[in-house]
Amino acid sequence: MLKKGILWGLIVLVGVSSAAAQGPDQGADGIGDAYYPQLGNGGYDAQHYTLDLVVDVERNTVEGSATIDALATQPLATFNLDFAGPEVEAVAVNGAPVEYDHQDRELVITPAAPLADGEPFTVEVTYRGQPQPVRPEALPVQMGWIHYGTGIVVAGEPVGASGWYPVNEHPLDKATYTLRVTVPEPYVVAANGLLQETVSQGDGVTYVWEATDPIASYLVTVNIDDFVIQTENGPDGLPIRNYFPADIADEAAADFAPTADMIAYFSSVFGPYPFEAYGVVVADTRMGFALETQTLSVFSRNWVTDSRSIEETVAHELAHQWFGNSVSLAQWRDIWLNEGFATYASWLWFEHSAGPAAMDQAVTRTYQGIVEGTRQHTITVTRSQLVDHVAQSAPDAATLAPDALAEVARLLLPAEDAGPVVADLLPGGVAGADLPDWIHNLPFQQVTLGGAELARLGELLGFDAWGGRDLRLLYSPFAPPGLAPPDDLFNPGVYYRGALVLHALRAQVGDDVFFDILATYYDRHAYGNATTADFVAVAEEVSGEDLGAFFDAWLAGPVLPDIPEMGLSAGA
Repeated sequence: MLKKGILWGLIVLVGVSSAAAQGPDQGADGIGDAYYPQLGNGGYDAQHYTLDLVVDVERNTVEGSATIDALATQPLATFNLDFAGPEVEAVAVNGAPVEYDHQDRELVITPAAPLADGEPFTVEVTYRGQPQPVRPEALPVQMGWIHYGTGIVVAGEPVGASGWYPVNEHPLDKATYTLRVTVPEPYVVAANGLLQETVSQGDGVTYVWEATDPIASYLVTVNIDDFVIQTENGPDGLPIRNYFPADIADEAAADFAPTADMIAYFSSVFGPYPFEAYGVVVADTRMGFALETQTLSVFSRNWVTDSRSIEETVAHELAHQWFGNSVSLAQWRDIWLNEGFATYASWLWFEHSAGPAAMDQAVTRTYQGIVEGTRQHTITVTRSQLVDHVAQSAPDAATLAPDALAEVARLLLPAEDAGPVVADLLPGGVAGADLPDWIHNLPFQQVTLGGAELARLGELLGFDAWGGRDLRLLYSPFAPPGLAPPDDLFNPGVYYRGALVLHALRAQVGDDVFFDILATYYDRHAYGNATTADFVAVAEEVSGEDLGAFFDAWLAGPVLPDIPEMGLSAGA
């Protein structure tokens, strides 16, 4: 995913894991994600989804049937599916109606007879109503099934899939898909994989799409509108099919013209393109993001009409087909493996197409943009937060001298309040153990500081680092990519500092080793899942270097590390 505001803001400056079951024969109601423990479900591995949807586009309603072929990974008396969508009408397991309970986003199913460990089984859920967009904890927008008047777009990262079909909603449980979608004429349906057939019946048309490579649920998409379809052959005959609104079709075709060349280049660097097709769909609406839905990336018309150039975003979403889609996350906290890699891949494309100076410019502008953005970013800190920070970090034996205390008071208080505090300071200062009480007694509730002011405050009070994070970066939009907060998962740090991690690694180990690392990592984890530890292990194996300190500094360090090979320093 690329969020448009992040991009332009910076340019201005420059297989299923085993979760603990609820009981001996109950599949867990979460798959075990460290950030979002209720996502996904335990006790089974989904193999294939067949989604039959009859869609009334004008009313935005669906008559749906989801058939899930799965494999039990433990004895199951009950198991869960994630579903926050329309009303469930019936559930069957292996063709027999069964009991179920649907509350919130959990659909709890009780088979007529318990399922044995290793037993294949089939679940069919029929439902009817209006699919619901889902507001994830990870970002402040609605995702999933989005009705925009003249059409429908599905963009589900990270949890939008459960708003329109029942699913084991976590990247650890990828599956193949058949999507049969019936719409009134003249609507067109674009979805994942390859279009197998269209069947006309009266005033309706059924589009049958088949995706033969496993997909993480957030990457499943259905798009419905009166599209213009553009097709071409990419490298080695790869089908490329694009779906555009009619009034901007020519403009969009020009914007996406480099796609085939990008596929050829990324295939030469990372490994062969992983899927059976590629292309894009441009929804006739405005969205603040584009999404790398598998084999068919989703954009919206504002990316075409409002952008001076969308080439960087075209490359970014395409690169996700390798990093994010084929090599998928095992844990959402490792999101930088998706976004940092795709961002850096877009820089690689410009290095390839425009020359090495383009890479140098991208790295330098990004690095300086993060430094300046952190410096200028204003942060509001409450008195209680500050007291807690000091209590956790200030050395008991240290004493803050009166001149330092005076500077602290002037940073935290208006001049009229700071004056009396400074006048009452004792000549001996305040011991570190007493600093929390001293701050607690200052006459303020909260204060808004710039990044440089907060850095100075931390320096004076002795807590440059808190919980492993510099306060500037704790509150900054450019947080260390390995510490992306669960309630702001897609913050700029995972994109831009994440991309800088890769360039700094390249500078340290050299080009030949670096590109061998990327290709080895991709080859080893293609069509599966990976963690940051997996990438670090490959990097150390291929380079023959101990890179622990390097990755600790770049992924979790409180201050943006230097890139000495380019003369870049956060302290410069």
